[in-house]
Amino acid sequence: MRRSSLLTSCAAAAALLAPSLLAGAQAADPVPAAKRLPPITYGFVSVPDVTAAKERFNSTRSAGLFTDPALAELREMVGEKLEEGGEALRERLGITLDELLKVPTGEVTFAVVQTAPREVAVVGLLDYGTSEETILKLIDQAETALEENGLTSAEESFEGTPLIVWTAPEQEVDEFAEDFDAEAEPAEPQQFAYFRKDTHLVVASDPAALEAILVRWDGTHDSTFADNEVFSYIADRTRTDDRAPVLLWYADVIGSVRSAVLGSGQGGLPVQLALSYLPVLGLDEFKAIGGSMDLGTEEFASVGKVVLYADRTDRALGVFKFPPARLAPPAWAGADASSYSAFNWDLASAYDAVRTTYDSMVGPGEFDRVVAQRSEALPVDIKKDIVDSFTGRIEIVGYPVTDLAAALEVDAADDSFDDDGDAEAEAQAPVQPVIFALGLNDARRVSELLDLALDASGGLLTSRDFRGTPLYEGSNPADGSAIAMAVSGDSLLLTTDVARLETALRGPADEPLADSSAFEEARSKMPAEVSMLSFSDQRGQAEIYYDLFRSGKLTGQVPDPSTAEAMNEIADALPPFDAIQKYLGVSASYFEPDAHGGLWVSFGLETEAE
Repeated sequence: MRRSSLLTSCAAAAALLAPSLLAGAQAADPVPAAKRLPPITYGFVSVPDVTAAKERFNSTRSAGLFTDPALAELREMVGEKLEEGGEALRERLGITLDELLKVPTGEVTFAVVQTAPREVAVVGLLDYGTSEETILKLIDQAETALEENGLTSAEESFEGTPLIVWTAPEQEVDEFAEDFDAEAEPAEPQQFAYFRKDTHLVVASDPAALEAILVRWDGTHDSTFADNEVFSYIADRTRTDDRAPVLLWYADVIGSVRSAVLGSGQGGLPVQLALSYLPVLGLDEFKAIGGSMDLGTEEFASVGKVVLYADRTDRALGVFKFPPARLAPPAWAGADASSYSAFNWDLASAYDAVRTTYDSMVGPGEFDRVVAQRSEALPVDIKKDIVDSFTGRIEIVGYPVTDLAAALEVDAADDSFDDDGDAEAEAQAPVQPVIFALGLNDARRVSELLDLALDASGGLLTSRDFRGTPLYEGSNPADGSAIAMAVSGDSLLLTTDVARLETALRGPADEPLADSSAFEEARSKMPAEVSMLSFSDQRGQAEIYYDLFRSGKLTGQVPDPSTAEAMNEIADALPPFDAIQKYLGVSASYFEPDAHGGLWVSFGLETEAE
């Protein structure tokens, strides 16, 4: 008898549901999958309407990639590969690629549900619309594979619907194995089951999950996942344009881990002890994370929203306190910057949260005692001189690599050689200049700390005056790259690009990033006060890497000849950067805290190049 496992069952389920990842054709099922799932659902990923998702993508500028004449050669190359794969698919499964692409029609969902206390199952729901013939062929192929792996099937009936249950053969037990437990109860046989109903294929790793779905099939049951308070909050909070998103997801991380560990009886004392500390740390208050993604909305080419949901946000979660503020790029950041990020971290509250959590686990006053003990061995007081000197505000400004010639240059002195002694030209990928700015409560004290570091560096750190400001320079021992820092106003600036730091120290930029049209448009889509903010306009930077790839010089670093050849074929088929620049836009994101944690929003704009 051949041995099988749950992995084989899940693989078969995946084979049946694989078409759900592709484009679809008709209308959505009127009953959402969330109304058919049991209330305790640990994980949920759903495309509410595959057809609508395709239509929304077609409304974006990116859809032009599939029709643009400039990309015809590349599309032809990809089409040939798809034809080859389609022929192999037809020979193996008896269906064409076009038939496979038409399978998903409405909603497609994967979920992890509780079937009994400490027992979970993986389920998948697929609306196949008018593609019943294709689905039957896929089922036939999957069942043949299951039989070949030693599984047996039986037909059961529940609520008038036939359930096809596949059972794996019993696992052989090695009585002489070190981990053999003679007193342990025999393991339950592993099963995989499915049913078809109302143009839907539903599969699960446990028949009990299918029964839980069937009793809720008409969507009128009074206990469903859709009624879950946290899930409902997340679904409503992440909605855009008052419509169902392209993708909706949810994860009860703590609940799923607890169920998995307790249900399996594995993990041992360390894991059980870790779970017992969740209430002490306040992590049991973290209920779920979830979000949505949409395309072609009224404001955005694409938008993703994520909600962090907790009943309380103090104790250990207080480490992640980010109060809202009016975040904007510093005056020295010019419009030539390609990215900007800001985080308004409440460092004082984070320190207090760590102290409170530590003391609750070890004993009152223990954290302060440990910090004081560590400070005695240093020339500074960790709390007063370091922690209290910084606000927690963190800003990161990134700049594009502007020297294209240097980026594409191949240095013969750095040529590498393969086993045959042939020289292989290597294109050195350029390093993007970045400046970090850390907010200060006490700039004078931080300047004194830098002087202390200078004295203790043994010559590894040097200092020079730049326009009245001490500029500290050193090198990274790992790769020899430059490191520079300086206190400017209420910020400590750090970078690996000395020239960029000198530019920042000269004062406000002639053309500030904050006043650029791209940043202003992105900022206008955000609340006035946010806890975190990021902005990226990589169109200029993208040209560097695009031309680097298109030059074919990157393939010198690829050891596999076939992969290198494929990369060269793609590079040869690519048009000049000007032809694709219109498909690149601006992206941005922000975080807005609330009573339950907060909302993270990231979006893309189809902004014209300046």
